[in-house]
Amino acid sequence: MASIMNCPACGRQFTIEQRGGQVRCPLCDALVDVPSMTPSLGPPTRPAPLRNTAPVRQGMAIGALVCGILSLVTCIFPLGIVAVVLGIVSLVKASGDPDRYGGRGLAIGGLCTGGVSLLMIVPLMLAILLPSLSRARELSKRVVCGANLRQVRLALDDYADANGGRFPPDWATLVTAENLQPKLFKCPSSGATVGDLSACFVLVDPADAPPDASTVVIYEKPQCHGNEGGNVCFNDGHCEFFHAEDLEELIAETKARSATPP
Repeated sequence: MASIMNCPACGRQFTIEQRGGQVRCPLCDALVDVPSMTPSLGPPTRPAPLRNTAPVRQGMAIGALVCGILSLVTCIFPLGIVAVVLGIVSLVKASGDPDRYGGRGLAIGGLCTGGVSLLMIVPLMLAILLPSLSRARELSKRVVCGANLRQVRLALDDYADANGGRFPPDWATLVTAENLQPKLFKCPSSGATVGDLSACFVLVDPADAPPDASTVVIYEKPQCHGNEGGNVCFNDGHCEFFHAEDLEELIAETKARSATPP
């Protein structure tokens, strides 16, 4: 295989067909020793391009910082969670391979701002939601009281049918006669104990009042619901919650009609 070598006498290159032995330079006619392992000269090589060793800035780190700042400004809870998650992921990448991934400072900034926003938003949300939850709990207790009141009203009708249209003199008589559970007379919002039958409900005997939708038969003491009002069961059988002022007016009207002779 042909190869190229430099002439030691003239310094110019020439082609040789064999290795080992001596040849004459065709250019200067000098006798040149050819080594047996002379490598063939290939095309000149170019140096490899320099690799960019600067770490790549992570988009997640930038996103973590942006979401953290937005969560602080807007108080949007999900943005704070996103900032914390992106900050943790990008920080793990930057710590594991710092030569390849950058943005460590951005990741720490996003993690910190997201965490601070969560610490601010969570108490704020609790302050807003707790009163609403307390109000919803109170409304559900009113519904329970209304259901108990309807059961007591049905027992009153059964007692009146069996006793010539007359109501019992007290709740204890009704409980014994109709085999009622004493817990029906306890309002969930009150601190009354089970068995204190007169703690919450009051019986109004309408006497000869007509069985219409404005005659009160049983009402709930307003203090059971923080003096806001109470459930009322009318002579026609339906029950409804009224505020304290309206409840007092309904009771007064019922008592006035019952005292008026027909």
